[in-house]
Amino acid sequence: MFATSFTVILFSRQHFGTLPDVYNEWEPDAEFVGLTKDFSFDCPGVDSGETAVLMFQSLGVASQATVLQINGVDVYGGIPITNERGVKERYALDWSANVMLVESNHQLKAAGNILHVESTGQEFIIDNVVITYKTHIGPSKPPFKPPFPTAIRKRKSPAKRSTRD
Repeated sequence: MFATSFTVILFSRQHFGTLPDVYNEWEPDAEFVGLTKDFSFDCPGVDSGETAVLMFQSLGVASQATVLQINGVDVYGGIPITNERGVKERYALDWSANVMLVESNHQLKAAGNILHVESTGQEFIIDNVVITYKTHIGPSKPPFKPPFPTAIRKRKSPAKRSTRD
């Protein structure tokens, strides 16, 4: 049995792209970061041989021409497309929830991991990035022990019955 933990990597909206004002009408609190940004995060007690789960929200991703990496290794699938119309049509701006597997080849470390997000020119926003991972730290309670001895007891043979004719 493994214990799990999580780290909040990012909890504020980050606007990637080349047009700083494109989301001002719909998402005025999104911080414009340009084409690329690295986010440092820690995973105390992580078991790097186990798969982790990266969860985040995204808005406005119109193509898979984006880069999503952890510790220099691509996260399989990249940032999923949220719509194909981009930010030109207001009704196309729907948030998507994303769940991505982070395999052992990403080599998660207890400290100093890097999430790299990069736009190849398109405009999009990510928010609420969290990673959940397995740890080496065991459960805080001792394992369950049954209240009876584990040795198998021999049953007494039933008393012989007398037969009457």
